[in-house]
Amino acid sequence: MVVGGLCALVHGAASPLMLLVYGMMTNTFVAYELEVQELSNPNKTCINNTIAWTNGSQFVTSDNGTVLCGVDIEAQMTMFAYYYVGIGVGVLIVSYFQIALWVTAAARQIQRIRKTYFRKIMRMEIGWFDCNSVGELNTRISDDINKINNAIADQVSIFIERISTFFFGFMVGFIGGWKLTLVVIAVSPLIGLAAGLMAMAVARLTGRELEAYAKAGAVADEVLSSIRTVAAFGGEEKEAERYDRNLVEAQNWGVKKGTIIGLFQGYLWCIIFLCYALAFWYGSKLVIETKELSPGSLIQVWGKLTSL
Repeated sequence: MVVGGLCALVHGAASPLMLLVYGMMTNTFVAYELEVQELSNPNKTCINNTIAWTNGSQFVTSDNGTVLCGVDIEAQMTMFAYYYVGIGVGVLIVSYFQIALWVTAAARQIQRIRKTYFRKIMRMEIGWFDCNSVGELNTRISDDINKINNAIADQVSIFIERISTFFFGFMVGFIGGWKLTLVVIAVSPLIGLAAGLMAMAVARLTGRELEAYAKAGAVADEVLSSIRTVAAFGGEEKEAERYDRNLVEAQNWGVKKGTIIGLFQGYLWCIIFLCYALAFWYGSKLVIETKELSPGSLIQVWGKLTSL
């Protein structure tokens, strides 16, 4: 679990690293395009990696700046391609160990939980079984423990990976453009609040749904184990109706859970796209008006924040 957690941390840092390379690549494209545009004028040439007039005087832009030239676009793109290949190979290795080690640990823990649960049931007093249906116990030892397995297997490693992406993304975002990062952070509590409320509602409704399915499983086990008696008294329809009532209850809880998830998902994506609009609007001002960010830095900061 420790090794798998470390691999998840490295995997989470890969996304900000990839966007960092992407920002550098964007700056290279912009610099190359500016060079092509300036050199399209026959009176300009490239001297010592700077655009100059053919008479030897230095070319100065309207804001008293110079334009760099001599960008070897093919060599730069080859270098960026190597960067992406290295990141891809690294992610392939660490993501495999991240998932495999956590799933292995979860399988061992689930095996222990099942054994402990079964031993505990076998040691109960006989009167306890009069108050608890055997069918419900069978359902819980199967479905509920599977839910635990789903929670402690790859989901934990993915959670660690997301936390790593969160911290590394904000760290690189503050380094690349702290103003834009602060503006986007100001909206993030709305996303966190919605995610927290959705998690609480889904957890509560999932518990109700599992209880309803456990009752339905208890009815099915009870009827099937005594099917001769049920058939002898002609109680098939009655037992089927009793089973259906529990399924309807579980269905209602499932519908409520789906409705809440749908509403909160729509709200979350609405806020996320509004954050995109805000980031591009304010980021463009930092690039064009104040020139505090380059186009590559804008894409880099925006990509890191939106990937969180």
